[in-house]
Amino acid sequence: MRIAVAAVVLLLALAASGQKLTVDWITRDPELLGYAPRGVRWSPDSRRVFFEWKERTRPLEADFDTYVVDRDGRNLRKLSVDEAKDAPPEEANWTRDRRRAVYIDDDDVVLFDGAKHRNLTSTTAAESSPRFTHDERHVAFVRDNNLFVIALEDGSIEQLTNIAEADDKGPYVDLFEDKDKKKTESQKWLEAEERKLLGTVDRRAKKKEEDKEQERREHPRKPFKLEAKQTVNDLELAPDGKSVLAFLRTEPAKGKKTIVPDYVTASAYTETIPSRQKVGDELPATKLARLDVVTGEQTWIDFGVDPAPQAKSDAAKSDTVAKKAEESSAVGETKGEAEAGKSRAVGIEQLLWSDDGTKALIDVRAGDNKDRWLLAYDPTTGKTRIVVTMHDPAWVNNAAATDAGWLRDNATIWFVSEANGFAHLYTVASTGGATKQLTDGKWEVLAAQLANDGKSFVLTTSEASLHEHHIYRLPIAGGSRVRLTTIAGMHEAVASPDGTTLADIYSYATKPPELYLQAARADATPLRVTTSPSPEFASREWLDPPIVNIPARDGAQVPARIYKPRDFVRGGPAVIFVHGAGYLQNVHRGWSYY
Repeated sequence: MRIAVAAVVLLLALAASGQKLTVDWITRDPELLGYAPRGVRWSPDSRRVFFEWKERTRPLEADFDTYVVDRDGRNLRKLSVDEAKDAPPEEANWTRDRRRAVYIDDDDVVLFDGAKHRNLTSTTAAESSPRFTHDERHVAFVRDNNLFVIALEDGSIEQLTNIAEADDKGPYVDLFEDKDKKKTESQKWLEAEERKLLGTVDRRAKKKEEDKEQERREHPRKPFKLEAKQTVNDLELAPDGKSVLAFLRTEPAKGKKTIVPDYVTASAYTETIPSRQKVGDELPATKLARLDVVTGEQTWIDFGVDPAPQAKSDAAKSDTVAKKAEESSAVGETKGEAEAGKSRAVGIEQLLWSDDGTKALIDVRAGDNKDRWLLAYDPTTGKTRIVVTMHDPAWVNNAAATDAGWLRDNATIWFVSEANGFAHLYTVASTGGATKQLTDGKWEVLAAQLANDGKSFVLTTSEASLHEHHIYRLPIAGGSRVRLTTIAGMHEAVASPDGTTLADIYSYATKPPELYLQAARADATPLRVTTSPSPEFASREWLDPPIVNIPARDGAQVPARIYKPRDFVRGGPAVIFVHGAGYLQNVHRGWSYY
């Protein structure tokens, strides 16, 4: 925070002209700069844009308001509280035609039908992860560590899993437990003799066995019992409705998290904020289980990825993984895993189903951030197969790590990778084989999304300049890109469902982020929708800092913003701002994060 404040103060204090600036004047944010618009989303019919915004005079603690504007920039207005309830949700699971959505509000499942919202559940329990089933006539959601499905037609709810916590002693857990396993041989013998000698005991035992068998017939689903320190991260129903994928997280037995003191509290006492483990500590273990909906039988999904690193060079390791990816058709335990005695710690980034629901893509990342794998998953067998392996001895790109998916042919996977040193777009058959590179050059694909019609990609790249982000359209087969934004700076756009218009959050070095609308074509003129800063800020001529390259000792060119006074002379004072925190870069021609 100190760095952020210092950087903003330096930028604002170096105005090229105007009244003398004071510390009090330049630190009146947000009264000076206002609040940037956020949460941009389109109505399903592509006619209006909704977003969150608030006037600069509102206090920091006040909630953002919901605004709406027509696609041509007209009729901008703030929605009332009641009207805002019927705005499209910011985060939701949508139907394939983008007409309906389900999301969580106040811990309940809510359906948005394109115009109105209605609660599908209204309970004291906390529900999460709502998703349409493949037929889009039901909605699956998680409640109390189990998966439920609600029918949209009549509201009936069915439980699809029987997951119990480690210390749960419920009736269905006991029903499936084999208690004989916990008895000694002598105890088993004594019990058998007792039944032989005492008819009453034998009749009671038979009646109990008959009751259990009846319960098994009525409730055939075997429970899945969580391990100690294990929690359910998510549950997802397979499109065929026959199995549920359980994403599980187990905290390390000796894990210890840091504690951050919170001094500004309502109680006037110092409180604590739980934080993450320190670097080097054992990480939580992530597992994926396949649960049969009818029987409850569990199958652990084997990712088949490279095991815990052995004493071998990165080059040799990369060659081995690549060879394994090409040769493997059904991945099981690797030889390295057997030797090491344990699997490598990995995290599941995402699971993406093909449109026809016959196969899935599992995106897996190593805990040490040096490897990432794209796996093809067969829901009928529960088997996985490595399709793409990414390795970097330093750090595998995570800026666009979740930019991946399926083409409409249900056979081709697209993804972003730094395989050639820069983040670019690729495709590969889900059955494996050679990848096809769709973009190339000494620049980066910073974000990628498949258009709703499935015929093109909408890309955010640094092709025009490493210090700018612009929006492009690219055919799914590759080829020539069409640049859609032209004004220098940083663009973060959301395309309308029909693909004809962009809602763009744009900023420049001297201009805080604002919402613009423009047609999704190369010759379009953007129309400004919001004005966030105060008139005082807008009336000043602020310094536009040039970007220079400073040679490092190893010859690398380090980009930096340089701030010079109006009367600068060679050798005089200046301020240099160099900042690079992994993928959080602040030397660019947009409004700096700092």
